[in-house]
Amino acid sequence: MASYQRLETEKYWYEVQLEREAEEKTNRRRKTGEKVAFYAAAIIFAIVGFVVAIQFFI
Repeated sequence: MASYQRLETEKYWYEVQLEREAEEKTNRRRKTGEKVAFYAAAIIFAIVGFVVAIQFFI
């Protein structure tokens, strides 16, 4: 009976570890997506600002 309990405990902690790893991957992807969105917005803002500046000086 004790060995069965030990196996169940090990199985439980293994599942917990898999869930944590999956959560970390999801968080990493989300952070990467936020960085990409931020840099894309910064580039678009810079281009629009450049175009407006050119029109202002012409």
